Amino acid sequence: MPTAIVCTLSACTPTVVVDEQQQKAYKNYLSAWGEYENAVTEYNKIENADKPTLPANLVLTKTLDDKATTDNLKSETQKLETATVNILNLCEIYNNNQDDSAQKAAYQNYLSAWNTYQAAVAEYEALENEEKPALPADLVLAKSLDDKSTTEELNKGRTALENATAEINKLIEEYTQQTPIPPAIDYDKLTPADLTEEQINTIVTKVTTALAANIQKSLPTTEYEIVAMEFDVNASNQGVARLLFNYTTINGEYYEMREFPMNCELNYKNLLTSEIAAADKYAGDRKIYFHVNTTEPRANEVLAKLNPEIAATNPQFISLTKSSGPAISIGGTATITLYTINNKGITKTITYARSDGDRTDPIGQSILAESATVGKDYTAPTTETFEFGKNVLLLGEMFKGNDSNEF
Repeated sequence: MPTAIVCTLSACTPTVVVDEQQQKAYKNYLSAWGEYENAVTEYNKIENADKPTLPANLVLTKTLDDKATTDNLKSETQKLETATVNILNLCEIYNNNQDDSAQKAAYQNYLSAWNTYQAAVAEYEALENEEKPALPADLVLAKSLDDKSTTEELNKGRTALENATAEINKLIEEYTQQTPIPPAIDYDKLTPADLTEEQINTIVTKVTTALAANIQKSLPTTEYEIVAMEFDVNASNQGVARLLFNYTTINGEYYEMREFPMNCELNYKNLLTSEIAAADKYAGDRKIYFHVNTTEPRANEVLAKLNPEIAATNPQFISLTKSSGPAISIGGTATITLYTINNKGITKTITYARSDGDRTDPIGQSILAESATVGKDYTAPTTETFEFGKNVLLLGEMFKGNDSNEF
């Protein structure tokens, strides 16, 4: 049988989750920023005519706040700590007025420029953009100098690193802008048409996993297929999930809908991003249950006669059953029951057809005969409808190619 999923969303109080790792990372970031600022202040206070302005790659800006991600906070904290060490090394050199202070400072600046260059290379390599080429050869530099190199060599090497870093940052900006950034999901405005196949699969997996024990209790020895899911809208903290099952036993094929209380509001945000669970692993009240019988070849004709509005929607025909009915004003009767499903819901249509005397075929003689009339040959049909909610997701062959059908 085809599979369908039906979702109607509900309401419940969200759970506030404290990210302790993120809070710790933010505290570390603030601490590192304070140490960096102290190092900059110390460097600026040094009175040494040979001291240059602070190298550009050591001038950092406080860009993150308490909403930043843990990874971003850790990355910026590492940059701050590295810059702080390099500035303090420069402070030591110029405070001590060493004879070779220019060479030592040049080496520290070279090391700092190298670290900044490496970080830029790593950021470029991490960009997820299929059109991004390999880093141009002239921007691939090697760490070729050490603390024995001359001041001139070190300054020249630092300049080359800074120029390469600037070019790499231009490439990063270019290919970052070209990389599509998925928009943030506004869960409150999601509609069924907005959900991707992956999101639908996530919902199905979460719900069936949460209700595994309940389903096992309801259908302990039966192989089943979940044809539909519906999530009740309410103003409490407890949502309700309704599952429509299709299964076959030794007695034939059945459809059955059961209702399960859940532990939270069943909105798209919780269904897609939060852990959900059954409120009671033993619950599962039956709401709809019927045996499938499609052996009657005149079923569609009967439906067209008894319920032309539903017949016009081209529903998936599910069942026509005939059983003994009560003796009423038209005589002895047979009960004719039809179940149909379309993308709006499940409809049950019932009539009592005359079945006495020479009426051996109540369908053909009492309903479909040209002379058959309501009140004489069959009773006015009654209709019960289980309508799916306005937020409905449908999958499977029975719901395809029939978008316009309505009750």
